[in-house]
Amino acid sequence: MKTFKAHSSHGVITADIETGRVCEVDLSPEFGEAPTRLNIEEWQQRYPNEGLKGEHDILDFGFWFGPEHAYETPCETWRIERERLRKER
Repeated sequence: MKTFKAHSSHGVITADIETGRVCEVDLSPEFGEAPTRLNIEEWQQRYPNEGLKGEHDILDFGFWFGPEHAYETPCETWRIERERLRKER
């Protein structure tokens, strides 16, 4: 299985590149309930010329969590800042 890492200020989540299923969680309790799956489909639509290999920021992903499969959307503010920083390079 190929994986990628999504970082947070509260730790790291490792997920399957093909499915987005979370396979390892190393988060502090302050993060809240850990995601069960990252929305890689939406991420790939947003960034069609980028690959998932390597490391990313969790804010850039929508994710499902909890027994009710609640959904947290990506942080659009972070995405705007990410684009601004990339243009400055």
